[in-house]
Amino acid sequence: MRDFIDYYKILQVHHEADIEIISAAYRCFSKRYHPDLNADLDAKEMMALINTAYDVLGNSSKRKTYHQQWLEANGIKNIGPFHTKNPIEEKKLKEQASAKLALWRFFDYHIHEKWEESYRDLTQEDQTNIPLDDYIKWKDAVAALYRLTEYNINYVSTHTSCEYGGTVYPEILHFSIELTETELATGKMNVERTVKYVAWDGNQWRVCLGYTELKSSIRK
Repeated sequence: MRDFIDYYKILQVHHEADIEIISAAYRCFSKRYHPDLNADLDAKEMMALINTAYDVLGNSSKRKTYHQQWLEANGIKNIGPFHTKNPIEEKKLKEQASAKLALWRFFDYHIHEKWEESYRDLTQEDQTNIPLDDYIKWKDAVAALYRLTEYNINYVSTHTSCEYGGTVYPEILHFSIELTETELATGKMNVERTVKYVAWDGNQWRVCLGYTELKSSIRK
């Protein structure tokens, strides 16, 4: 199993993710790596992997067979069908996946330098503290020096009844982020590891810019 390819990892989804999440991840990465939209030399190869991963995970029959192989490759005992989970666990996984999609969208806007769109995904507190014009000037200044080319997002933990910027959110999810940037003057690739928080405002997940203290009351 040394050459086993982890399709879940390629699409950055949990191994028990629903088809809706898998399809959303596929659409996101297709936009990022499609050769017509991405001139990087490895984009075509990555797009082929993404297509193959979705061809398997997006098909219930193929996924069932692949999932068994995935369990064996990862040394995990098969305790039942991959889609069988208790309602509480299922709710948590859906929350994590939908919050992660909000971050995917946020960083995808950065790759394509769509600053206004990314600004609209910020919390109301961040939008109040930083006017749109200042945000765009800041992002343009960074983009003149560095270009974001790759990002990986991993869930860390969930905070409930958590305060950010003076507002208490029912849930704020903590993610670890690995960003790959190209220094435009030298062509050097830099990898930065950071964290991001995503807050549920009752209607949608909002990205916390990170310049306001996070005060957690309950962590799970």
